[in-house]
Amino acid sequence: MKVSSTGVYFVLKRNGLNRLPNGRKTRSLSNVMKGRFQDQADVKFLTFVKNGRKIRRFQYTAIADAPRARTLKVYDRRTRKNAIDLFT
Repeated sequence: MKVSSTGVYFVLKRNGLNRLPNGRKTRSLSNVMKGRFQDQADVKFLTFVKNGRKIRRFQYTAIADAPRARTLKVYDRRTRKNAIDLFT
């Protein structure tokens, strides 16, 4: 049987057992994730004129902190899928 962590939380909360013992510290999610995602990402809007028509492109740029490597890709659309593709 599988139980989600949210389901466990609500059952514990309903029974008054949702608190950790005193003296025990919890780590915030931002501190846990800080080490993983220190890359910088940016999106630039590019507009070109071709045969009298405006063409719009989106330049995604990612800069990694450790080796200071840069990745640059240009996409036709600005979507989440493209942003994820940049980091994979």
